[in-house]
Amino acid sequence: MSAMILSDAFNTFYRYIDTFHANQIDKESFDRLFHAPFTVFTINNDTLTLQNLDDVVAFYDKVRNTVYPAICAPNEFQFFRLNQLAYTALSSSTIQIALQYVWHTTPGETPRFVEAFSYLVKHIEDVDGWRMCGLIEMHSDYFPDNWTPISIPDNWQYSDSLPIDRLKALVAPAGLDG
Repeated sequence: MSAMILSDAFNTFYRYIDTFHANQIDKESFDRLFHAPFTVFTINNDTLTLQNLDDVVAFYDKVRNTVYPAICAPNEFQFFRLNQLAYTALSSSTIQIALQYVWHTTPGETPRFVEAFSYLVKHIEDVDGWRMCGLIEMHSDYFPDNWTPISIPDNWQYSDSLPIDRLKALVAPAGLDG
């Protein structure tokens, strides 16, 4: 897989992170990032297939504005930073990106939780661009060690101010599918 193709796929992924942090969870923003149907597999929920972009937006709005605050309470979610990032090519037009990331909360941008997922990212011919098509949760202890590691940009790199093994490992709570 060429470096330019990988760069385009990862640009979509980084735009998603920017959009998520800015809480710009709307159809216009997500149209350039996601493709439906979008499948979500988490450890504590049934597999969820989001049939259209409106469903994808509603799902991520719930995650960002309901689930994250509930998990962080009584503190508030501030941002996350990437601790590990890797990919594996599935074809010339599809990759899977794995991320292990650390949630920072109040007070004082405290590193508090570690979580891991992988995104299925595919080049969609109709739009001539890369879009995220699926999400798979993994326990952070099972981050793939045989995928190709990716250097994390400084602005997204976890500082390791608190060792990962001292953070609470999260998995998505039950109820995301309802």
